[in-house]
Amino acid sequence: MNEKDWDRDQPRQLLKAIVAHGAPRVPKETLMDALWPEERPDSAGKNFKTTLQRLRRSLEPWMDGEFGSSYVHVDDHSVGLDPELCEVDLDLFFSFVRKGEEYQKAGDPKAALTAYNQALDLYKGDFLPEEVYAPWADMKREQMRQKCVEILARVCKLYETLGAVRKAIEGYRKAIEMDPLMEEFYQKLMTLYFNRGMLNDALRVYEECKKALRSGLKTTPDPVTIALYSKVREKLGPA
Repeated sequence: MNEKDWDRDQPRQLLKAIVAHGAPRVPKETLMDALWPEERPDSAGKNFKTTLQRLRRSLEPWMDGEFGSSYVHVDDHSVGLDPELCEVDLDLFFSFVRKGEEYQKAGDPKAALTAYNQALDLYKGDFLPEEVYAPWADMKREQMRQKCVEILARVCKLYETLGAVRKAIEGYRKAIEMDPLMEEFYQKLMTLYFNRGMLNDALRVYEECKKALRSGLKTTPDPVTIALYSKVREKLGPA
């Protein structure tokens, strides 16, 4: 849809809120609290009803009044997007994650990797980055980011299990980009570099870790990281 297709900004906000809270079925009260948190219930209800009608008209200008919307379904207590007609990346992401978890539990690492990577391919960056002042968007944004970091960690471990060290290294690099304060990722990366004899790369990772922790947490690497660093220095020998 183009900008001109929207009937004001509120309908677009409502659509985003529906997606963020679970597209197939969202309680009306949840959406009203998200979009009109300071309004009285009766006023929020009126705003919701008007905005919902504008959303349906924005999505379907040709909508028949008696038939209703094909895309947005409403009952007495909830609103949702038609699961057959509306493909939501957020829902697909979690669907692939669930598949990956099932395959991993069943002992099929290759199938799990495929599903997890399909989920990661859908993640194009922060969820609704333009909604910087919406608490409901911020909560979902952080949930998505943390889930991606978690899935990346699983993917890296699976690659290690399968002996795909280069891909594991790439994965830990991506994980560090997303969460530069997760010290465990630096430790994993240093270990992989050490085992491949890439000692200078391992030292660079340590320095990156030290800088990130100092900048983000005002702290220093923990004893495990320091021990890894010492092991690398010992292997390199005198400078």
